[in-house]
Amino acid sequence: MIHNTDFLLRSLNLRKEDIVDYVLDLNNNFCLITLAQIHHTCPYCHSSCRSKGYYTKSCHISMDVITTLIVKLRIKRLMCTKCHKTFASHTPVFPRQSKLSFHTIYKIMHLLKQPNETFASVGNIVGIPESTVIRIFDRYCSSSPVIFPSVICIDEFYTKNNDYHSKYACIFYDFLNRKIIDILPDRKKTYLMQYLSKIDSRILDTVEYISIDMYKPYLDISKHFFRHAKVAVDAFHVIQQLQQCIYGIRNRILKHYLPNTHEYYLLKQWHSLLIERNEFLFTLPGKYNKRFKMILNRQQLLDKLLNIHTDLRGAYTVYHLYMDFNQYNY
Repeated sequence: MIHNTDFLLRSLNLRKEDIVDYVLDLNNNFCLITLAQIHHTCPYCHSSCRSKGYYTKSCHISMDVITTLIVKLRIKRLMCTKCHKTFASHTPVFPRQSKLSFHTIYKIMHLLKQPNETFASVGNIVGIPESTVIRIFDRYCSSSPVIFPSVICIDEFYTKNNDYHSKYACIFYDFLNRKIIDILPDRKKTYLMQYLSKIDSRILDTVEYISIDMYKPYLDISKHFFRHAKVAVDAFHVIQQLQQCIYGIRNRILKHYLPNTHEYYLLKQWHSLLIERNEFLFTLPGKYNKRFKMILNRQQLLDKLLNIHTDLRGAYTVYHLYMDFNQYNY
């Protein structure tokens, strides 16, 4: 039970003069607090502001006896008298864009210092999911310096519930030892530059090769921070790009033929032969083809397909030369 107002205010990082009114419902672990207006100037043009009413924001705080207290804060919304832009009044209860109070975050970090506590157990104590505890730990815990090997890969993966409002997280991977070096919550160029700028340049200079996809910020940071490294696009994305080029050429050529022509039939029905890599399929006996009224195997159909246009044959040749290079050089 919360026996006095002072305890509640300390938990919320508030002073008595910071609130106008509050309603506390202990039976439902609920509290409604109206915050006082803090004097503000417009952050855009530094002019005076006027009130534009309140908006409500919820947060959760972990109490000593009550596991979780749901707090709804009525916060002043202000509008500039000159540029008419609106913004929210500052509140010391929780970090920006967070529903956890500073008090709860501090308690999470304090509990994680105990050697017998896990992310799951701390989540049960505080009353929040384990994944949220992990994100809090990653955000506020300073880690040991990162050591980069000679060959690294930079890639991304889709993630949910990201505090950095990014759909993709960035991963640094040790190619030779097959180990994760580090996972970053954001793949944007500004965040990656801030991250790498904190690492000693002598460590970054030890990297000799970097494998990336075709995301341009990866190329930019590689050239800027890994000055002695050679950058290569990974095979998966090169193959994907070559296949897109082949089908782009095929679609362009297809537009020049009517649906009742042999060329249209081959480009429409047998385009998969252009990227086929299973050599066994080309050795199978032919089947009767109703369009050509003869027995044709896959190799004969491919030859007819490539004879339609020189651009198609050129794209086919480049694609399979690269595939052979990867197959015999791994």
